[in-house]
Amino acid sequence: MAIRVVYQDNSLDMIPPHILQLGIECNKIKMFYRDSEKRWVTPGVDQLRQDHHGEYQDGPDRRLTHSLVV
Repeated sequence: MAIRVVYQDNSLDMIPPHILQLGIECNKIKMFYRDSEKRWVTPGVDQLRQDHHGEYQDGPDRRLTHSLVV
């Protein structure tokens, strides 16, 4: 499934999911449409599901990636 993106020059495109992270890291993507939330997401403003190391971020809607210490 392709993802709708807006580039920094405001042009629109549809790209494969595996290209999205690279576009964000290279600062080519201004925003992308997250279909699961039915909204546009802006990198650097909105929380992204993965950080630049590919590890999931903690948050109320994300799974924990580390052990809980009691």
